[in-house]
Amino acid sequence: MSGPKSSSSMTRPDMIPQNQTTTLPWDSWTGLLLWGQEELAALGPRESQTNAEYLLEEASGQKRWQLALRPEERPRAALVETYRRWIANRRERIPSAYVTGKAFFRDECLEVGPACLVPRPETELLVEAVIRQAGFAQDAEFSFLDLGTGSGAVAISLLRHFKKARAVMADVSSDALAVAGRNAERYALTGRVELRLSDFFEAFRGPVRPQWSLMVSNPPYLAQSDWDQVEPELLYEPRQALDGGLDGLSAYRQIAGEAANFLHPGGGLFFEVGQGQAPAVQTLLGENGFKNICILKDWSGIDRIVSSTRCL
Repeated sequence: MSGPKSSSSMTRPDMIPQNQTTTLPWDSWTGLLLWGQEELAALGPRESQTNAEYLLEEASGQKRWQLALRPEERPRAALVETYRRWIANRRERIPSAYVTGKAFFRDECLEVGPACLVPRPETELLVEAVIRQAGFAQDAEFSFLDLGTGSGAVAISLLRHFKKARAVMADVSSDALAVAGRNAERYALTGRVELRLSDFFEAFRGPVRPQWSLMVSNPPYLAQSDWDQVEPELLYEPRQALDGGLDGLSAYRQIAGEAANFLHPGGGLFFEVGQGQAPAVQTLLGENGFKNICILKDWSGIDRIVSSTRCL
């Protein structure tokens, strides 16, 4: 079988003369995969291979090693069409999670789309910090607020660990809340979840304010200067979930300034922060009456999680 050709010279099915026999890259799993890698070459050698393999696994419902057992088998036409469409989308730098409509977060597989951020591995550390530091037993009954829930990844992961906890999942985007609701339903958590449309604490202000034992948030933290150097994929994600204002700290100021009003005394507030922001967030929390402020690093040694408790 001839090897895959470049995308600029690729012979398309609708260009093949009826009296000519041509071996196409998608006549086999091997050819299809190599074609996908070549189409994504602009991503770099490692990324093109990883992305082409992942999208083929998702399109076929089989792992790479399973496909390798029958490399010359001809893929079904419908599968090929899906794969070609996904590769074209990824070539345009649409995030893989948006291409397939799902993302993996800790032990969960979640629906995602352009209405919400793609959950990042770094955000898993936010969940793990709560599990280790918040002081709740796994069977404890408590309630918490996930402010800016997006796909619901953090709240859902916490609810699956703390079997008797309840969560309010709040977001300024109704479309994001719809995604979070479907993800909660996927894991049979709707009985322990309340979805609230709210711009920060707007929906909760009033003469009788709710109070939670815990608050978690991965707020927007990109500074204005960051937008000149972000990866193209980030431009497909909702800007309101990323844009942290001039210095990237606008959301932290607002949350730190009001959070104590919505936490029980001794309640915990856990943030994910951007690179270099931990000291400023630590100062904001201290100025607003929080104590026991702790900074945790991610796997790259970057300060990533800031935890604290409301003063008694």
